[in-house]
Amino acid sequence: MITRASIDRLLQTVRIEEVVGDYVRLKKKGASYTGLCPFHNEKTPSFIVTPARGIFKCFGCGEGGDSVGFLMKHDKLSYPEALKTLAAKYRIELEETKTEVTTEELEHQSLRDSLMVVNSFAQRFFQDNLHHGEEGQAIGLSYFRERGVLPAMLEKFGLGYAPKGRKALIEAAKEAGHSIDHLVQLGLAMKSDERPAIDYFHGRVVFPFYNLSGKVVGFGARTLSSDKNEPKYLNSKESELYHKSEILFGLFQARKAIRQTDEALLAEGYLDVISLHQAGCEHAVASSGTSLTEEQARILHRLTRRILIVYDGDNAGIKATLRAFEILLTEGFEVSAVLLPTGEDPDSFSRKPEIDITVYLKENRLDIIRYFLAVHPALNTLDPLGKMNLMRELIRLVSLAPDPLMRAFYGQEVARMFHAEEGLVLDELNKERRKITARGLGREEPAETVQTPASAPRQEQQEIHKDPEETSELDLIRLLLNYPHMPYNEVTSVEQYVLANFREVDWKNPQVLQLMEHFYRQIDQSPVVRIEELLQAESQDLKNFIIDMLSQLHSLSPNWLKKHEIAILQPEELVPTTLDKTIQWLTLRKVERLIRENQEELKQLDDEQAIMEILAAQRILEDEKRRLSKILGGVILQYTTGKKSS
Repeated sequence: MITRASIDRLLQTVRIEEVVGDYVRLKKKGASYTGLCPFHNEKTPSFIVTPARGIFKCFGCGEGGDSVGFLMKHDKLSYPEALKTLAAKYRIELEETKTEVTTEELEHQSLRDSLMVVNSFAQRFFQDNLHHGEEGQAIGLSYFRERGVLPAMLEKFGLGYAPKGRKALIEAAKEAGHSIDHLVQLGLAMKSDERPAIDYFHGRVVFPFYNLSGKVVGFGARTLSSDKNEPKYLNSKESELYHKSEILFGLFQARKAIRQTDEALLAEGYLDVISLHQAGCEHAVASSGTSLTEEQARILHRLTRRILIVYDGDNAGIKATLRAFEILLTEGFEVSAVLLPTGEDPDSFSRKPEIDITVYLKENRLDIIRYFLAVHPALNTLDPLGKMNLMRELIRLVSLAPDPLMRAFYGQEVARMFHAEEGLVLDELNKERRKITARGLGREEPAETVQTPASAPRQEQQEIHKDPEETSELDLIRLLLNYPHMPYNEVTSVEQYVLANFREVDWKNPQVLQLMEHFYRQIDQSPVVRIEELLQAESQDLKNFIIDMLSQLHSLSPNWLKKHEIAILQPEELVPTTLDKTIQWLTLRKVERLIRENQEELKQLDDEQAIMEILAAQRILEDEKRRLSKILGGVILQYTTGKKSS
């Protein structure tokens, strides 16, 4: 178990904008950052990161939390695994009460954690065989050297070699105490009722797939055999960790360069990516041995809006590029491509000594229209009908872009290239776009699954119509969480006053009650409660509630307010008013409870003197109730005595 002291030390060091920034392209906006939510598909940013609070919040899907919660949600990690991932990122040593994990303890961890451990073991096994195994050096290492892969790239991508023997990995895993069933679940081994387990990868060089946290989730493997019946490439089977359509080879290694260049370089193969990185293009990724998928495009969209496609220069590469155009345009990317010479691929071309690949890519990039025309060189020899069909196909492609301004500029360019009337081209473009909308492919935000920032304030508007007592309680919690050290009066802060006066309260809102109970448990252990400690509560509902109270969807610029001569109460002005109002509501609630109790007691009394004393007390309580109700806006809650009035 990780000690509380080392967790505190880690949480004080972590910067949430850096953690989330490894997964999402963030844009600074005032004191916060915005970006596209990684937890649901959206095209308008509704995802907010607030460094001062160490939290994130999506106002579209409602997800929220701190750095630990983000990694747990995004990478499906356990709490300890998320802590260890952050500790590795910030090079902080975590103290644990037990330094060794036994086989029995591993079996009691979650399935996902166990599979992660096994994948990591397999990667180290393959890598060790490549560098130190006799077969790995003679076959695997020789292959990579022949392909010009430098040692630094072998290490950067964690490349390895799977021995020819069909039991090598299985025997090593057994010796290390790992479950063979886990190897089978991950597709690293195969077994059936008729035969025992055997290795899935054998006699192949191995390319690990990493998630954005740097955890190994799967493998691709290339055969070095000349046997034509042997598949050239094999990939891990779909598993709890590996989903082929969501993995981009090299994305973990490329993520920082993608953010720096604000562009991703999209290739087809593993060696294409490795050679491009080796040549200085460290923002290169590949679609993991499959055609580009919508899921992969959406993952890239969180990091950048610009894609440069560099596929093979043959017919298959051209077709794959045009198909990638369709997916990337639909997802709102700014797309361009480079047409390599026939017979070349990024791997072979970037290794040519006379070629500076970075310069070549810069000087030979084509937008979608020029690329489309470049791969249809017979345009000038076509008859009018042939030109019309080619233009229709290009218009259909352009119509996929969701940005109307982008479509307009592309439409103008198509008209110029084909010497056509611009108005007619734009009309055709609009027709194609309407077809897409009718098929439900071009909607900006499906209402049934996504809320944009424009729709999110409805939640706040609904809050206005809540019971004013509950609204007052929520106001108090917002102040307590956001401004704990702000003065309430000359002698006490908000936190001090609330802790001293609100412990014994019959809270109406169940979430407020849960938070206050948790808050006081923390206070009883330590005189200071930090927000990050509250966010470690076991209840996910409680953590979500805290995030909601800490998050603000909109903030107004002080310069804008000053320009328009708008005065808004500042927190230091709102604090005493809000606290006073909450006290009045709670006092009113207590008075009404006493009135009800007295009414019940009157039903049981026969002693005239006692009855007169209670009635006198009731008159005082009723006066206080009317006074408080008048202050709070004339709201008087009525309670029945259980008797019919005569």
